Amino acid sequence: DDLGLGEPTVPSMGNGKRDFWYSDSRVHLDRQSATAMDPSMEPFGLNWGEGKVCKFLPSNNKISLTQGRIPHSRDSPIHARGIPSESKGYLEFEDVAETGNVDVRFPIRFTWQSFLVFANYFELKTSAVDEFKRERDAVAAGKRSNIDPFVFDIFKSIQLIEQYGEKLEQFAYLEATNTSSSLSIELSYVDAKNSSALYALAGRLDWCECENILKCPNGTATSGVGAKGMNDCVSTNEEVIHRISLIPPPPDEIAKPMSTGEGSIDTDSSRLVLKPFETGILTVDLSMLPNNITYNDHYRISIYDGCQPCPLRYKCNASNGHQPKTCFNPPLERQYEFLNGCLKKNRKMVCLRDDGTHEDIQKCSSRTNNSSSARSSGSLLLFSEPDLEKCLSRPYFCLDTEWNYRTYRRLCQENSAISGETEIYDCSLVHRWNTYAHWKNNVCCSEISELRGFDSCRKNECLDDPRIEDIIRGKLINVFEREYGFIPPIRKPSGKLLMNATLQEALDHESPLDLFHEWREQFPESSKLMQEVKLHHPKKPHLSHPYKITSGCCNCKRHAMPTFFETNNPISSGYPDNKHGHVQITVT
Repeated sequence: DDLGLGEPTVPSMGNGKRDFWYSDSRVHLDRQSATAMDPSMEPFGLNWGEGKVCKFLPSNNKISLTQGRIPHSRDSPIHARGIPSESKGYLEFEDVAETGNVDVRFPIRFTWQSFLVFANYFELKTSAVDEFKRERDAVAAGKRSNIDPFVFDIFKSIQLIEQYGEKLEQFAYLEATNTSSSLSIELSYVDAKNSSALYALAGRLDWCECENILKCPNGTATSGVGAKGMNDCVSTNEEVIHRISLIPPPPDEIAKPMSTGEGSIDTDSSRLVLKPFETGILTVDLSMLPNNITYNDHYRISIYDGCQPCPLRYKCNASNGHQPKTCFNPPLERQYEFLNGCLKKNRKMVCLRDDGTHEDIQKCSSRTNNSSSARSSGSLLLFSEPDLEKCLSRPYFCLDTEWNYRTYRRLCQENSAISGETEIYDCSLVHRWNTYAHWKNNVCCSEISELRGFDSCRKNECLDDPRIEDIIRGKLINVFEREYGFIPPIRKPSGKLLMNATLQEALDHESPLDLFHEWREQFPESSKLMQEVKLHHPKKPHLSHPYKITSGCCNCKRHAMPTFFETNNPISSGYPDNKHGHVQITVT
């Protein structure tokens, strides 16, 4: 903590722009004060600001700790994974604090899922160190598979700053290049020209480190300590890192390469369907496999009957007789991420009338195609919604999972009589209001003590009296919330459907599953029974009746194979197994 920029306390003296971080001893407010502190530093390019602003040197040829605007990579736009737009390329910092500690409002992607803003280096350092320790302990306890890559990078950067101080500028930098190589990266500048440039690691490489360095490849591990190289990594036989279907695609289709990422599922491969008394014969040519690829050690042929195996990289636990078979990787939170990823990729078309009821897709398509608006035609709206049924049919979950009936949310609009502005809200508020109105009618007509002295009920309906509403909202609303699980809207919504396909679709939503409403039982969306069905009560789950149970993928067992596939008999040709040839499998 006593080196350069990394020092969290005010130093007795300092050089150049580093004093910017210390509000009580900052000396670079202008050129005169900056050079007065240490005149010998001026030839090296002191940076000073105008007042409480610190500016770094712009450069198109070099990106380092003291110069060069930080662009974002072409495949990682600012709104997704790159630097935030408000960062100004990390070229300029302004202290907005009137007194006390420095506050430059430094924006940074702190984790894979969050951007945070820090007042100064000390706050960033404290948060990063605490988060790194928390995630490291979670990895050690088996609760996480790895440390968040962004947290790791920030923590590593802080370590370098603390260790090397201003010397870090001399060997951690990128220089522009015209040659693409393994050490170069293409970065894009967000400007009028949308230009890009190649930069290469020009400094020392030992400052660059990633979390997975010196780890065994996926699916392998070392036994004990003392491993010296990749050859010490052996298969764990606990996870599948790649899966290839033996069933060829239809003649009119081309086989698509399957992703090898965690959670990947083979959804395009054909399935072998046999009728009674039919037999399927599969012939596989394994003669071209390398000599050191050994059956059972590195690969295995598996047949699954009537179930879907887990996605890639899943690790299942064996059942102990009392507990169902489940998995210790990935955690349940990650399994839901895979489901949400599926919902983002797979959508189905829906057509609604302006009153919220469903219309035939083909009829809707013909009407909207003839309309001046691409996906709406007067009283019809054509848009896509996440295909929940399709994604629930995929084996993302290790355990058998119960699912309550879910419907995709609709957006409604209301024109404010006061401001004239259009208010957009979830159409489920209409159902919530109707539920509340029915409950309130029963309360008003039940002669409860809280409404004694009021003429509160006529024709089995509650009178529209503000005093009655105040009493119910003030004294009885907790009763309603406990019974139904939500707080009703303040006023009755009109329920006018928002005829805007883009807003209804919410394509950029990170968790599409959150856009679905849960109900206590299944019902046809197009019927009027929806008004009678109750929303799922999160605190009373026993009141809901699951409409679907998805089978846990860890229960999907590989079919028993003939003895030939369970043993290895090395042959005289030099192969470590007897599978380097044509292998035939008969399925009945």
